[in-house]
Amino acid sequence: MIDMPSYKTVSKLNKSIQLLESLLREKDTGHKVVVDSDTWEGVGPGSRIKVSPRNYRIITPEGRSIQETWTVVKQSDGVTIKPVLTEEQENFLVLLYKPHPAVGQWLLEFPSGGKKATETIEQTAARELEEETGYKAGGMNVIMRDMRFAPFRFEQNETVVEAKDLTEGKRKLEYEESVMEVHLVPEGMIADLLRYNIIKDFRTRAIAAEHLIGR
Repeated sequence: MIDMPSYKTVSKLNKSIQLLESLLREKDTGHKVVVDSDTWEGVGPGSRIKVSPRNYRIITPEGRSIQETWTVVKQSDGVTIKPVLTEEQENFLVLLYKPHPAVGQWLLEFPSGGKKATETIEQTAARELEEETGYKAGGMNVIMRDMRFAPFRFEQNETVVEAKDLTEGKRKLEYEESVMEVHLVPEGMIADLLRYNIIKDFRTRAIAAEHLIGR
């Protein structure tokens, strides 16, 4: 005898499929967030990070409305680079091992940086890649666009670019970045680094997982 899913499960599944199909077809689902104007205040060195209380209203497809205030953090859009070095038919991912005072730890992560207003995504990726790792890319391909790695607090778009055909360039690190280490991680070790929680940065985990799926 085959166990059939309960009525509640079937009902939830049907609702979920409707939502997923609408998202895939880019149709309006009726879920809305209406935000008021922000009052940004710069914080940190050079006021590169901005903070604002944001008044907003959530509207559900059924017409329910909720009004609240939430503190939002904003910084320039970012670009993360997944550098793939190929030597003797073996692939290596180029990762940085760098200290993070916010968590008091050194973490493995991909090179990244803020996009300047005058730059294209590819120009930002090329600049940050050479500055942080010392490699230049012969080819680039956008693999993730308009990603939100911390949407609960940050108003920031992140684009992920894969960099291939790497050649030696020259690192140009700022003072606080001078201790960052560049490491070549064999492709075959990525799964273990994820499985044993060696890679703790969510952004790096997502990109590394995408790399394995793509392979």
